Parts: sequence; structure tokens; C-alpha cells
Amino acid sequence: MPKCRYCGEEIIFIENEKRRRIPVDPDIVVFKRIYSKSELYQDYILPTGEKVAGRPLKRFEIDRTFGYVPHKYTCTGRDIKYSKQKRRNTQR
Repeated sequence: MPKCRYCGEEIIFIENEKRRRIPVDPDIVVFKRIYSKSELYQDYILPTGEKVAGRPLKRFEIDRTFGYVPHKYTCTGRDIKYSKQKRRNTQR
């Protein structure tokens, strides 16, 4: 299984509708899909590659969807990635 180059965690790739590969965490999560963005939400990726808004389930909710969390939300080495990009842009 591939690993993230910044934090070393295992990831998998899901292809979206535009045939681009999205890195996601390998664990499937259960969430409630949100159709209006009036609530606090997070992006999730469905197994089909569709990006949807959702939130964690509350107790006893029946309406549930299965999907993946994009790895950019859980990557611990993300700060390193962006600090390197900033350094490159300021050196020019």
C-alpha cells in the first residue's frame, strides 16, 4: 500500500470523475451527507470518486453514507509540505 511522502501514513487513491487520483485514508467512515451547506461540514470522498459534504453521525441517526476522508485533513506532515513551498516561492 502506498505511503504519504510527508507523514509516512498509509493511503489509497480514489479516481474522481475527471480521472484524477485523490489520496484518502484507507479506513471507510460513516457520515451523514449534507445537501445544504448551512451546517458545519467536512468534505468526504465516496467510493465512486464523488466529493460530497457531510458531518459525523449523531447518535441514532438512520440516514448514513459510507466514504473516505481525504488525506489532506489528517496528514501530520502537511505543515512541512507548505513550509517548503513557501520557502521556494520566496527564494525566486
